[in-house]
Amino acid sequence: MGNLLAAIDRSKAVGLRRALVGWSIPLTSEGTAKRICRHGYDSIEQLQAASVEELCEVEDIGPVVAQALREFLDQPATKAEIQALRELGVSLDVRDEDRPAEPRADSPFAGKMVVITGTLSVDRKDFQALLETAGAKASSSVSARTDYLIAGESAGSKMTKAQSLGVPVLTEEQARAMLAQ
Repeated sequence: MGNLLAAIDRSKAVGLRRALVGWSIPLTSEGTAKRICRHGYDSIEQLQAASVEELCEVEDIGPVVAQALREFLDQPATKAEIQALRELGVSLDVRDEDRPAEPRADSPFAGKMVVITGTLSVDRKDFQALLETAGAKASSSVSARTDYLIAGESAGSKMTKAQSLGVPVLTEEQARAMLAQ
């Protein structure tokens, strides 16, 4: 019985990012939820109070996504669910792991836009988290704003696009060496 109660208690530590993902809000991805948390929204209540214009200030959130969030948060059923979850002791606040990382000022990835492609020696999300901790901003597509493409085995069209745009391409090992500096 003690293990069951402990498991139930642990499950209440959902956090804002996982709640946003769990609600399956239209046009709101895991990345959108992560950026909302990193932007400075500390709780679901702060997000509920945000206007469409304020939501558009979050990186990569435009008017369409902001409006979808507003519509979801404004539904009476959503408001009732949030209130019920709070009454049950469920945390809908940002967890420490979802807050913005404070990179070293001398990090080679600080403020750099990075795209990962191909097969790495570890899960891409884990490697992306390492890069973000070092101050990188991860993107899923290569553009003229991309600072580095990190390419593992079987890199495909992203590699071709990076080369055509003159984006520096790093191997996983080169990126790890830069992280270790």
